[in-house]
Amino acid sequence: MIALKLKDKALNSVDKPQADQPPLDQMISYRVSKLQANLNAQAIRILKEHAGLTPTQWRVLVMITSLGQCTSADVARATQLDKGLLSRTIKGMIAGKLIETGAGRNNRRSMILRITKAGMAAYERARPFMQERHDSLMRSLSKEERSVMFAAFEKLEANIREAEADL
Repeated sequence: MIALKLKDKALNSVDKPQADQPPLDQMISYRVSKLQANLNAQAIRILKEHAGLTPTQWRVLVMITSLGQCTSADVARATQLDKGLLSRTIKGMIAGKLIETGAGRNNRRSMILRITKAGMAAYERARPFMQERHDSLMRSLSKEERSVMFAAFEKLEANIREAEADL
């Protein structure tokens, strides 16, 4: 019944703006998507210029240096990256000798990812620039604004988890 009402409302409102709908620049999904696109474009430029890396390769290197030896499942869990994209990225990084694999200690079928000397060199070339980018973004917000922002992120993520659990 609700779906039918929504469908009828959509059909009747094709030619007129909705008074109860917020402007596009006040829609959370739009603003987060726009911010993410801008952050990603900046990261692409910095990483390509200073280390020849993609943002996904950077995330993999950050996770391996943070976690130590880890599996692709560990990286996927921590980064929320698409598994197909992550798999292709890891294969390319192995071919490019940025990372290497080895058998897991407890499970021989589990492949452990390790950073190579070339991977560490790329990481070290990019790290100061990515750190400065992060610091600059954080400096643009007051301590209170950062606190509110991260609290808002937590609330939104909790809301999404709850909504997904209800489905």
